[in-house]
Amino acid sequence: EISEIKELFTQASHKYSGLGGIFDIDSLNKKLNDLKEKSTDPIFWNDNKKASAILKNISRIEKEIKLWNDIEEKHSDVEVLFEFHSEGEISIDDIYNEVNQYKNIIEELELRMILGK
Repeated sequence: EISEIKELFTQASHKYSGLGGIFDIDSLNKKLNDLKEKSTDPIFWNDNKKASAILKNISRIEKEIKLWNDIEEKHSDVEVLFEFHSEGEISIDDIYNEVNQYKNIIEELELRMILGK
């Protein structure tokens, strides 16, 4: 049963790797920093509509970066759980639940990217 869970994790990881190739976190961080820099300009609020759009964009980018960082963290957590299981420290159900959460996050992200959201 642990081999099935490892296979599920491997499949989700491959899917994640494929999505990561589409996603460029470095350029997103650069864009975020550029927008934050614009928001510190003394004339930033002269155009409320533009300022509001920039702040919304900053928020959206921060959420996206957080999502990718969370996925990386979940991936690392699952790898550690496999080690714990091999040492008899946690149950197979605990690993299955974590792998399933990881898989669901990847699938949700994949759908968001397909839909362009």
